[in-house]
Amino acid sequence: MPNVSAHIGCALKVKERLNITDDRFIYGSLLPDILDMDKRKSHYKKRGTFFLVPDLDYYKDNNDLKDPFILGYYLHLYLDYYYLEEYLEQNNKGIDVFSDSTLYRDYDIINKDLVEHFNIDANEIEKILRNNSNNEVSERKLNMNINCLKLNEEGDMTYLKKDLFIPFLDKQVDNFIRDLHK
Repeated sequence: MPNVSAHIGCALKVKERLNITDDRFIYGSLLPDILDMDKRKSHYKKRGTFFLVPDLDYYKDNNDLKDPFILGYYLHLYLDYYYLEEYLEQNNKGIDVFSDSTLYRDYDIINKDLVEHFNIDANEIEKILRNNSNNEVSERKLNMNINCLKLNEEGDMTYLKKDLFIPFLDKQVDNFIRDLHK
């Protein structure tokens, strides 16, 4: 459950490195967060070490990862899993980061750094998302995520650290590609 710019940025990197030309990959990489359904269902949740996390094996075993749309969806779940199981645990030991809205404020602040790092064109991403949207998507969630891509907040972050979070995301792109070829 990294923020939208983290999901989109990683998807753009994977798309480039794997030479994926189908924009449905980008759409799939955000879809679990914009579906009009409970996130426990859209994220295939199971009990993790500290949080409910996506069941990556279940998703992989029951879907064709050769389809760019399905692969994008899997990337979303993959990032959520490692964010919850690794990043939050390693960098915020024992702290309930979900007890208030501070983590979400951190997302707003780091957004501009992620947009720059991943070279995200928010208008192009909005076009891809809207062109692929269907009746299973919550218009409210879609608009909220598109608006988040355009945030340019200032301030100090509490749970996210730019010098740790961005390298974590880059590493997950590498790990995702490596794990696909196992």
